[in-house]
Amino acid sequence: MATHLDAAALRARVREAGAGTLRLHNKPPPPGSSRPRITFGGAELAEALATEGAGLTGLDLTMQKLGADGWRAVFEALRKGACPRLATLSLYNNDLDPAGGAALAAALVGCPALTELHVGVNGLGDAGFGALAEALGRGACPGMARLKAYDNKLTVLPEALCGVASLEELHLDGNDIGSL
Repeated sequence: MATHLDAAALRARVREAGAGTLRLHNKPPPPGSSRPRITFGGAELAEALATEGAGLTGLDLTMQKLGADGWRAVFEALRKGACPRLATLSLYNNDLDPAGGAALAAALVGCPALTELHVGVNGLGDAGFGALAEALGRGACPGMARLKAYDNKLTVLPEALCGVASLEELHLDGNDIGSL
């Protein structure tokens, strides 16, 4: 069972989250649960974030397969400053590819308060993760403390990460980087 959220419902959800975390994950409900899975379009979410997301401090979009166009819309809204107070962003298991990683990297300039980014179980590859590392190395999120990028088809550790002095945790298991 799935519940599709239209633009008005998404704006209401973002508004209700206020200065907290908006959880729109699509994790399977536990056995016997009546909780439906949540679906929505990326353009509708981008519009909701742009109009109502200024106070959000957390955004959990785990397992939301929005497609390339949907993610581009969401990342463009973030790049334009839709959620300037956003501290945590979970994009776990969303089929983000190298182009999605580059789009996310560009969005980080609009998320100056971001301290935790979870992009595990995607397909960022070296190019997409490298773009993220470059953005962080240039100071896009000066307080970035936790970066979870496990299972992303990585083979190299981007040198730009060495310039992220605030980084306390880096999760890279499940990649084929070799010894560090």
